Amino acid sequence: MRTEPSELRFIAWGELLWDLFPDGPRLGGAAANAAYHAHCLGANALLVSRVGDDELGARARSELFARGVETRAIQIDDTAPTGTVNVEFGDGEPRYRIATGVAWDRIGYQPELGEVFAEADVICFGTLAQRSPLGFDAIERALSNAPKTALRLCDLNVREPFATRAIVDRALGLASIVKLNEGEVATLSRLFARS
Repeated sequence: MRTEPSELRFIAWGELLWDLFPDGPRLGGAAANAAYHAHCLGANALLVSRVGDDELGARARSELFARGVETRAIQIDDTAPTGTVNVEFGDGEPRYRIATGVAWDRIGYQPELGEVFAEADVICFGTLAQRSPLGFDAIERALSNAPKTALRLCDLNVREPFATRAIVDRALGLASIVKLNEGEVATLSRLFARS
């Protein structure tokens, strides 16, 4: 059910993918989840992502739109597939195998994003969508269009081997607030302990 959005403009940048659980696929991705929950809390939420020109991509866009998130900034990639993550459980904890070379690795900066970001109140981005040089450069360029008053929320979402110290350093440099869990604190401690 769609609700009327508020004046708060929330933009999430990053992965829109399918989590492949043992009992079936579920729409996911940290950025997509953030946009959806922001919408549920009453924000005018938009996702910037990229999916393949395939059935999974069409289904992801359709389902996210039906859940109330603006999808006009989701790019279509005609060569890379829609992202997937195989999720397995061991000792009650999830283990992730994140597919590489997928569409959300190739989110690009497009001129119309400048106008979208110029109206942002909150911008949420993570480190996974920065695992390629293109990913970091694109989000950095988009953020340069945001008002100085916009809250820049970095969801570190640390997943080794994709989160390197260099990626985390760059992401932290763009953020005004950082979200991480206890496991990610431990991972960061290891990353930053290395010289």
